[in-house]
Amino acid sequence: MPAAPDISITHYRHFLLVAELRSFRAAAARAFRSQPALSLSIREMEQRLGQPLFERGNRNTLTRFGQDCLPLARELVEHHDRVAGALFGLANNGAGTLTMASVATVATHWLPELVATYRERYPAVALRLFDDNSEGVERMVLAGEVELGVCSPVLRDRRLSFEPLLRDAFGLVCHRGHPLAARKSVTWREIADLPLVGTVAHRQLADYPQAAF
Repeated sequence: MPAAPDISITHYRHFLLVAELRSFRAAAARAFRSQPALSLSIREMEQRLGQPLFERGNRNTLTRFGQDCLPLARELVEHHDRVAGALFGLANNGAGTLTMASVATVATHWLPELVATYRERYPAVALRLFDDNSEGVERMVLAGEVELGVCSPVLRDRRLSFEPLLRDAFGLVCHRGHPLAARKSVTWREIADLPLVGTVAHRQLADYPQAAF
């Protein structure tokens, strides 16, 4: 089996820039290189591959071979960057596992995008996520089962440090025939004696009898 051509990651980056920007001048500016230097990099890559990547009459247009190379080159550069990030994390104690707990609503609606961003920034860190109600999340933090939690403050334990991240609203759901159905807002005091089905979080309102829904 013949040896693979000696092509650096810089060659691949230059190839991707020219292919995506469709301009040697723009690619050179993006790479902070002179245009002759970038053209030389592309020629070196073509010579080592043994095939032209761009049409001779129109250097901004990919050949069929160049089109076939494009997704592979992009995959290689992305893989290189992931591995480099992981190695950098290991070298700087950035690897490990982050364990956290969250209430279900946050875990469903807020965390997916945040987790995706975190994974891109810290690819060497493994994430473990548990969901529970607010009281359960706080108990897991206190027990050392997780490193941090996202929830409403329930236990008011002095050992916990709470940092507000966002505000949410409580709502009352009742049958349309109920006397309260026509009301725009109600206070906790007005519904305190009614049979309720709710989460642990609604118990917080017991401390605020004038709180309105």
